[in-house]
Amino acid sequence: MALETDSKLKNLTSGALLEIPKYQADILELKKEIGKLGQGAISEDDFKKYRLQRGIYGQKQKPNIQMVRVKIPWGRLTSDQALVLAEISDQFAGEDRVGISHVTTRQDIQFHFVKLEKIPECMSRLAEAGLTTREACANTVRNVTADPLSGVAQDEIFDVSPYAEACARFFLRNPVCQNLPRKFKIAFSASVADRGLIPMHDLGCLAEIKKINGKEIRGFKIYVGGGLGSYPKVARTLEDFTPISDFLRTIHATIFIFNRDWDYGRKYRNMARIKFLIEKIGLDEFKKRVLEIRETLKNNSYPEIELFEESQPQTSTPYLTEAPDSEYLRWKSTNVMGQKQKGYNIVTIRLPLGDIHSSQLRALAELVEKFGNGYLYTSVQQNLIARWIKDELLYTFYQGLKSAGIHLPSAERLADITCCPGGDTCQLGITSSRGLATALAKLFNNGLAQDADLKDLKIKISGCPNSCGQHHIADIGFYGGSKAVGGHQVPTYTMLLGGNLNLEETKYASQFLRVPAKKIPLVVEKLLTLYKQNKKEQEKFKEFVSRVGFDFLRLNLEPLSVLPETLDAQFYSDWGEPGEFKLNLGKGECAA
Repeated sequence: MALETDSKLKNLTSGALLEIPKYQADILELKKEIGKLGQGAISEDDFKKYRLQRGIYGQKQKPNIQMVRVKIPWGRLTSDQALVLAEISDQFAGEDRVGISHVTTRQDIQFHFVKLEKIPECMSRLAEAGLTTREACANTVRNVTADPLSGVAQDEIFDVSPYAEACARFFLRNPVCQNLPRKFKIAFSASVADRGLIPMHDLGCLAEIKKINGKEIRGFKIYVGGGLGSYPKVARTLEDFTPISDFLRTIHATIFIFNRDWDYGRKYRNMARIKFLIEKIGLDEFKKRVLEIRETLKNNSYPEIELFEESQPQTSTPYLTEAPDSEYLRWKSTNVMGQKQKGYNIVTIRLPLGDIHSSQLRALAELVEKFGNGYLYTSVQQNLIARWIKDELLYTFYQGLKSAGIHLPSAERLADITCCPGGDTCQLGITSSRGLATALAKLFNNGLAQDADLKDLKIKISGCPNSCGQHHIADIGFYGGSKAVGGHQVPTYTMLLGGNLNLEETKYASQFLRVPAKKIPLVVEKLLTLYKQNKKEQEKFKEFVSRVGFDFLRLNLEPLSVLPETLDAQFYSDWGEPGEFKLNLGKGECAA
C-alpha cells in the first residue's frame, strides 16, 4: 500500500514545517470553495465537511462566523510562532475575543468569531510561520499531544518529543486517515506520571526501555481504546513493548483497522470511536488484526526519527537579586519546578480559561527568547510552559511576567480550573462553562483563598455531556444541562466526583448530584469544607470521597442544591450571561 508522506522530517530546531506549497494549495482551494458556497454552487453540508477537514468550526452565533483551530504538534511553539499567533488574534478574532489566543485541552490554539472570508488570509499567515489548521477537526488524526515536560522532566524515561513529532508529520494528509469513522486522538507520555493522559486516548504511547541481548532498546507500551464523551472508556494495553523501529508501523496498522473494519461506526455516529470497535470484537481479536496488518506494512518506508538534545540558552542577561516577598515566593512554590538539567527551571504560566491576550503573548515570547531557550509549550491543562530558566534569572523572569499580568500563582492546583468554551461559542454547548469557571475562581480569591494552592485536587467543567472540559477525569467535575421549571429553563450542572487518571488504575468520576448553576459555588465551598474537616492526615481528595462515600456527601450537600419554592430571577440566568437562560443548541459538527 503506497503512502503519500513527507520523506523526511523538519529540523526540529527550526520550528518550520516542510512542504509549504501544500499549505498554499490548501489556501487557494479554500478560497475557491468559499466562492462556490457564496454562489450556491455547493451546499452548506458539503462545505462543512470540507472546512472541518481544514480545522474550521462553525459557531452557534452566525453562519459566516467561525472558530479557527491551529494544530500545535506535541505542544511546542517557537517565540516567532507565538508572535504570529498574537498578530492573528488581533487581526482576525472578532467580537469580545479580539486579541485572544485560547489554549485547548489538546494543546491547540483557537481563535473565535473569525469571518469566513478572512480565513484564507489567516491560514496563509499561519503557513508562513510553519503552522497549520489542517486536520485539527473532522474524522482524522487530530493534534498529536505529548508530555509538555518531556526533555527536561526529572522523572522521564526518555524524551518522547521526536517520536510525537514523527507521528504528527506522518499522519498529516496520510490517505489512511482522511475519512475515518470518527476522530482519532494520540498521546505520548515520557514517564509513569503520565502527563500525556494516556488512558483517555484512542491510542497512547508510554516511554519504555527494555534490555534485549544486553542492549537497552527504546520503545513504547501502547494503549488503545480510551475516550471520554457520554460513554467513557479506559484505554487498555495493545502491546507491552513496541520497539521504536515498529512504533509508527503499529500506530499505522491500528488506524488502518479502525478505518477498514468499523463501517458500523460510520452508520451510527454515537458508536463511531475506536473504543466501540474494540468492545464489539474484543481486544484479543483487535490485536490479532493489528499485528497481521503490521506485518504487511514491514516494507513500508517511515520517516527517520531525528533525535535532538534540548539546547541550553546562551544568555548573559543582567538579573535582579531575588526578593523574598510573599507574592513571589508563593508563585515560585506553585509555578516553578526544577529540570533534570541542574540549575534550570520549568515555569508554568497559568492562563484563566485558557486565554492569553496578544500583548501578553508578545511579552511572553520576548521573555522566553531573552531568558529561556526561545520555546513555549502548550499544556493539556490549558496553560503555557517556559523552560530553561536559570535559577538566578527566576526573579527577573517573574517580574517580566508580572509586568505583563501573567504571574498568577496556583498553576495546576485547585484554583487552576479547566473548562471548555461551552455555550459561549460551541454549537453543542448548553451552559456557559467559562462563566461558571470564572465564578468558582472568585472563591479562591475570597472565602477559599487558603485552599487555592491545594495539590492533587482539580476542578474541570464542560458545557455539555461531551467532556471537552474533561470532567470525567476531575476530582470535582461538572457538565452542563438544563431543567424546565414553571415555564422557564434553569441552567444546571451534573456534578461528578472521584476521577483518578492512573495508567493502571484509572477510575473515571461518578455522577453525584444535579445542581442549579447559581448554587454551584455554595456547594463547592461546602464540599471543600467537609473535606478539610473530615479528612485523615495526608488523605487526598479522591481517597476521602472513596472513604466517606456518596451517601455522607449527599446528606450534607443535597439540601444546598434544592431550588427554592419561589424562584429568584437569578436562577433563570447563567453565569456571565445577561438575561434569562434559553436552551440554544445548534447542530454538532464534531462528528460531521
